[in-house]
Amino acid sequence: MSKWTHVAGCIRIDELPPDNPKLHLLIQEKIAARFASPPRGSEGPIRYHVIRTGNDYSAAWGLVYMYGDLRDFEDSEVHRILIWLQNACQDLWIRSCCVKIDVKNGPTYLITDSKDDKLTISRSGS
Repeated sequence: MSKWTHVAGCIRIDELPPDNPKLHLLIQEKIAARFASPPRGSEGPIRYHVIRTGNDYSAAWGLVYMYGDLRDFEDSEVHRILIWLQNACQDLWIRSCCVKIDVKNGPTYLITDSKDDKLTISRSGS
C-alpha cells in the first residue's frame, strides 16, 4: 500500500525594487531558479509557482505557492522539504511563510517563518 504525503503552502516575498518590468521578470526568473529541484515522491515533485503581485501600494514583491501529493514519501524524509525551502529562501526578504505537510496516517508538520527570519518546523499528531 502506498504512503502519501500532501504539501500545500505559500511564501510571501517582500522587495522594493524600482518599477521596471524587465527587472521584475529577471527577479522572478532568479527566484524560480532557487526553487528548482524540489523534493519528490515516486510519482513526481512538489509543484510551485512564482507570481509577481506587488504594485505601488504594497511592499509585497510576490508569492511562491506550492502543492504536491508525494507518493512513497516517508515521515523520515520531511526534513528534506524544510532544507529545500531554507536554501531557496536564503537571502530573500520573507514576510510570511506557511507550508503544511500532512503525512497520511502520520503526523502533520507546519513550516513557518520566525521573527529572526528563519524557517522553523513544528510537528503535531502521531
